[in-house]
Amino acid sequence: MAYSHAVGAVSSTQTVNLALGLPVHDQQGLDDLINRLYDPKDPLYGKYLKPAEFAQRFSPTQEQYDALAAYYQARGFQVTGRHANRLLLDVSAPASVVSSTFGVKLGYYQEPSGRVFYSADREPEVPTPSGVPVATVIGLDNAAVIQTFHRALSPVDRMTVTPSIGTGLGGGLSPSDIKHAYSLDSVTQTGTGQKLALVELDGYDPADVTTYETTYGLTHVPLQDVSVDNASGPPNSPDGQGEVTLDIELQAALAPGAAKILVYRGQPTVVSLANTYAAIADDNLAPSISCSWGVGEVVSAFSFFNQERAIFQQMATQGQSFFAASGDSGAYNDGADLSVSDPASQPEVIGVGGTTLALNGTDYGAESAWGDPSDKRRSQFGAGGGGGVSALWPKQSYQTGFGISSTARNVPDVSLDSDPNTGYSIYFQGQWTVFGGTSCAAPLWSAYAALVNQKRVADGRTTLGFANKVLYPIALTNSYSTIFHDINDGSTNLFYPATTGYDNATGLGSFIGNTLFAALAPPLIPAPNAPTGVSATPGSAVVLLKWTAVPTAKTYTVWRANVSGGPYVQYGATTLTYYYSPGVVNGTRYYYVITASNEGGTSPNSAEVSAVPASAGGSLVSLVIPVKIAAGVQTYGTVTLSAPAPAGGSGIHLSSTNRSVLLVDGQLNIPAGATSASFAIRTLMVNSPVNVNVAASLDSTVLIAPTTVLVAAVPASLTIAPNQVIAGVRPTATVTLSTVAPAGGALVTLLSSDTNSAGVYYGVVVPAGATSATFPVTTKFVASTKVVTITAASNGVTVGANLTITPAPALLSIALDKTSIISGTRATATVTLTAPATPGGVIVNLASDTSSVTVLSAIKVLEGETTASIPVVSHTGYAAIGAKITATLRDTSKTATLNVTLPVVLTSLTIAPTSVVAGASATGTVQLSYAPTADTLITLTSNVSGVKAFSSVTVPAGYTTANFSITTKTGMTPALATISATLNSVSKTATLNVTAAAAAKG
Repeated sequence: MAYSHAVGAVSSTQTVNLALGLPVHDQQGLDDLINRLYDPKDPLYGKYLKPAEFAQRFSPTQEQYDALAAYYQARGFQVTGRHANRLLLDVSAPASVVSSTFGVKLGYYQEPSGRVFYSADREPEVPTPSGVPVATVIGLDNAAVIQTFHRALSPVDRMTVTPSIGTGLGGGLSPSDIKHAYSLDSVTQTGTGQKLALVELDGYDPADVTTYETTYGLTHVPLQDVSVDNASGPPNSPDGQGEVTLDIELQAALAPGAAKILVYRGQPTVVSLANTYAAIADDNLAPSISCSWGVGEVVSAFSFFNQERAIFQQMATQGQSFFAASGDSGAYNDGADLSVSDPASQPEVIGVGGTTLALNGTDYGAESAWGDPSDKRRSQFGAGGGGGVSALWPKQSYQTGFGISSTARNVPDVSLDSDPNTGYSIYFQGQWTVFGGTSCAAPLWSAYAALVNQKRVADGRTTLGFANKVLYPIALTNSYSTIFHDINDGSTNLFYPATTGYDNATGLGSFIGNTLFAALAPPLIPAPNAPTGVSATPGSAVVLLKWTAVPTAKTYTVWRANVSGGPYVQYGATTLTYYYSPGVVNGTRYYYVITASNEGGTSPNSAEVSAVPASAGGSLVSLVIPVKIAAGVQTYGTVTLSAPAPAGGSGIHLSSTNRSVLLVDGQLNIPAGATSASFAIRTLMVNSPVNVNVAASLDSTVLIAPTTVLVAAVPASLTIAPNQVIAGVRPTATVTLSTVAPAGGALVTLLSSDTNSAGVYYGVVVPAGATSATFPVTTKFVASTKVVTITAASNGVTVGANLTITPAPALLSIALDKTSIISGTRATATVTLTAPATPGGVIVNLASDTSSVTVLSAIKVLEGETTASIPVVSHTGYAAIGAKITATLRDTSKTATLNVTLPVVLTSLTIAPTSVVAGASATGTVQLSYAPTADTLITLTSNVSGVKAFSSVTVPAGYTTANFSITTKTGMTPALATISATLNSVSKTATLNVTAAAAAKG
């Protein structure tokens, strides 16, 4: 709400639509599951969840969801929408009820641009019933502007800019141009059987889409409109309609064989946007989704972004790919500071950036980062592909080694042609035009994923799912340069340069269609053969199974039965060629078979083997574990035998007396011939030291070792330096732990008390062995001094620090020392700030609306100063004009008008009559080039003393001529007198012949 001012209260009876957000259950378990689903070596690889399975494992219970609904209904709210994932509950109530429930006041505020929005005056307190997870609330303001990320070349643009590529109608790329440029001609898949989805907040005309498909000979893709929050009817705006139209047409361009395109249409609010995401996740109909709408990370509350993430994580567990346009303002998504757009910055979203494409004939030529500083329709810096560093999310594991930031999420992930000047042929509102923007790149990437999914499904594989988990590992291989166009020419997205490998302007680059396709949907591998060479060696309380490696196998499954021939029960899984079968009783025979699996399927059973474990080898003589273990770490213990383990090994049973504090695996296998083995010990969080015993047993021998689980490393302090800054400056915060972080590091959750004034990452990791970590605090422009509390929490301990944010100097005015000048002269412009300039000075951008009057593009107000001056120059050869000089600082602009008049020039001097006798008079006339706006004085002289004229003559304002009298002296000697008239160093002359008077007669 920077620079906005209150203009009134929201009516107490006005209905306010909100969404209550509920947190996921077991966030750590959800994060781990996503990692396992996309790890080819994990048995859970590709075993995606159904929406009901996700809700059962990670959502609040149905009872909790119903309790929250009843709780708010009792407080005067109406439940307007429920969601199957139970992560959102839509409610509405009069503003008076909303204010009293959440402890806020709702008011209207006006931006300097004149836009009015409503907002709460403080962070809300969200009440929840007992036993229900703490909820967040979305929709207490509509300050965030949901943007589209496209631009169509206007008729004026098309007169001055000719798209440099494309054979399509209107001058842009046709579907065949796209396929050829990006090496898709050899890919025969068209998306057959695949469903695509679009996130939209407006309507479209199906006739436009039909014309596009028919003109380019594409199969008609069925469209299914899905209304969210009762959104329907004709389009609301040309901008929104253009977005929906190009999204559909470009998905159809690359996937004309798709089963259908589901167009999810919500209302243009953040609440409805979240509901639209939830509908796509809960329906789970489309494996590939595109979104070309977004909001800045700094313009909405973190609760909204965090709730979004839960939905995107749901999509990842369900195998859905979500592609989002990264924005069209280059590195300055908010138009003022380095910033990125949501949802492209979300950790589980594939952010799609923009490039400028050049062709070599009809073939791919080169690409550069899209950055056009001359196109200021998006921001004062220009237009370009969105990219940079997230202010909300920490760096994700899949980006390890990628990106300019080592601590935060880097954006974008991939890119594609987005420059309007090298844009796409689109049929819109009954005519062909050229569209550009990352709004074009995102649907094309989603359609490309549909081609990949068609092949993967046909081969019996699962869909691509969250593609970042696949794309980044591929980029680490030697094949990177053959599957991505690596854009590395040093071009920028207005700030970040395109460099070798990943960069924050173009991500990994654009796809080389055929080779990336082969990497994402490689040739089908047949199911492996059954394992051979299977053996079962009995040990003491364990059976060692071994087999020969199957060349194409990825995993092996162990099956066990109590009788020969089965039935067999799945007993374990491994990627190795041996397995210790624990939990067996000495003296009992067990029967085993092994199966091998890969992406092509599972083999038949191996030949059956059996074994009878028996007491043998050494007895258990020692159990050693650390006497003190910090909470939240993993360490190791050791057991030792009196003699080497037998051929099949020795199976040691392990247990903990308090599994809520300390965990050990139930079975430890000591290999044949060994006398000892180590085992992992994992500790959980404790609030105070806890004594725990670990037991190890073999046959009748039981050993017990005590340990104490100590309180984990918790935040001890949080400091911010400096702790008082001017808005827009990023101070550095340091969180310090009570002790060194354990193996794997310590995650500390971060929170800002006022996200409208200062933002922090969701969390920061203190590296293993370290005691502190730093993170930036992003300050936002404020109208008055704000004190924001930043908190850091871990393991139940919270510390905080205050940050004082003072308003940054704003632009107060621009003034001219002259309001009117003559063409060819200059005036002086002075810009004035509301406060002294900050260290380093303040840059104020300047512009003139006409080429006949120029001013430098920017001026710096020096540190400590409030004003700075700069010349404004008018140029000759132009008509008279009123030039508007505009000064801009962030989102504030001020103007001053300079009237430029043409110079008044003396063009002639005439005298009538041209000859007089001495003593007579004549009349002189001066002529000007233009009628002056003010009286104009012209000086007069004569070179003959007997011929007199006034010393000057005045041409009245609005006239071009003036007369003056010339007298001659009686009896003077005849002479040829020269009269001179002068104006601004320009002189004109005329002569008067004075003759002698005739002699008197008689």
